[in-house]
Amino acid sequence: MEDNLHCIVTRMEEGSILRSHLMPGQLVSITIDKKRLGDVEFATTGKSVGHHVFFESIRLSTWPGWNDFFGHTVPVHEGDIAVVMQKIGRPDQIHPHPRWALYDVYELLIDNKICQAFRCNLVPISAMPHQLGNAQKQNS
Repeated sequence: MEDNLHCIVTRMEEGSILRSHLMPGQLVSITIDKKRLGDVEFATTGKSVGHHVFFESIRLSTWPGWNDFFGHTVPVHEGDIAVVMQKIGRPDQIHPHPRWALYDVYELLIDNKICQAFRCNLVPISAMPHQLGNAQKQNS
């Protein structure tokens, strides 16, 4: 099991899971774990006392910059579940190559609130380490 988890985390760091396209209606788990976000070079969440936050809107025309997050905030923690509503796009200053898809922005529904988040903070539920480990146990 531990080897499976190491393999999954390694794949995430390589970006295969953090760069895949998400579909409307897809369930995702929130990640803010720095080990999983090894390739991420910019701030992708806000911070409040005791938790991170996603914002109602991210200004794609100027991110990464200063004051690019707007509107109400939604508190998030590692492992929270969200529903993908739609892909918003990629910040204008980020190269269009697939390698940089981890900076694509998605609209989410979390606790009956709409907000936006970067792809690197969203792990498809089907790719969660505990689920993949359980699937491998069942196939053994």
